[in-house]
Amino acid sequence: MKRSLLIGGVVGAVFMVLAFWGVPLEQFADAMSTMDWRYLIPIAALFFLQEGLRALRQLIMLRPLAPEMTYRSSLSIFFLSFFCIHLFPARLGEFVRPWLLLKREDIPLGSGLGVVVAERAVDLVATLAMLWAVLVFADMPPALTVGDTEISLVEAGRALGLATVPAALVGCFSLAFFHGPMLRLMRRIIEACARAVPRLERPGEVLLSFAGAFASGFATFRQPGRLAAVIVLTATTWGSTAFIYLFMAAAFGIGDYIAYAEAAGVMVITMLGGLLPAPPGMAGVQEAFGRGALALFGVKGPGLDGPALAYAVTVHWYQMVLQTGAAAYFFWADGESLRELASGAKEAEASVEG
Repeated sequence: MKRSLLIGGVVGAVFMVLAFWGVPLEQFADAMSTMDWRYLIPIAALFFLQEGLRALRQLIMLRPLAPEMTYRSSLSIFFLSFFCIHLFPARLGEFVRPWLLLKREDIPLGSGLGVVVAERAVDLVATLAMLWAVLVFADMPPALTVGDTEISLVEAGRALGLATVPAALVGCFSLAFFHGPMLRLMRRIIEACARAVPRLERPGEVLLSFAGAFASGFATFRQPGRLAAVIVLTATTWGSTAFIYLFMAAAFGIGDYIAYAEAAGVMVITMLGGLLPAPPGMAGVQEAFGRGALALFGVKGPGLDGPALAYAVTVHWYQMVLQTGAAAYFFWADGESLRELASGAKEAEASVEG
């Protein structure tokens, strides 16, 4: 825990410095003062829409395990758990949702964790698909010069998409529908790799555990109708979320650079930043990835660095404020305490690891 806190703090500090690098504070302040605050209203509506859709998807995925579960309960569990994911260190918040599902809906920890893993895997596949679409369709520099080498971003994006997205889709659906043979095959491959390189044994076991949890969680929505609903809700969720990034660009006067495809690109790139270890709230990481994504789409240089930084800071922390406000309501309405959730998450983590 202490090591994770230290690593996250260092990573956050480094990325925060990178985010503010080269931007005079007066330019940042000017950009914030000239922001069109009226756009915060539709952004808030879009935020709660996509959170509501994700809670509905969670309910559909969990319905076979908890037939009596209500949408109100799913919404509460969703907001409380994601608040804790952003607040607790060392990914401890990931165990809040399985613990709440056990406490409120009597869903076993293993099954609850499996559904959470399956949900994250679905979102990972969706992220890869969106990344491929952005690299192909968004307006980006045709080439990037690294040293003496010129790299075609468009061609690299197409190659990346053609290689990774179909492979990810095949892997996920193979685990979902042929989990027994797939898990046995993965174990043989991991054991062979570990014999050749002993250091790969632990990462291999983690990967195998993830695959097993995903297969277990996916079993709850393997029926065609439920699977179709999950796919439609996933596409609708992330398709609507991209408008948050589009409206924020208009609020800071950089709408000429950020159309819908570019807004989706900023969203995907900042989502990928969430894979890194970071301090609570992803402080620093989201700002740096957001500003870097905007620079990729041409929002950089004198007169634009200030609005780009202000955009990255606002799009991150405004959503955090909205999420915190919703979580605060459910803490009050449901009589939950942060200390109890932290204790429950530790118990769930220890139980799963044991």
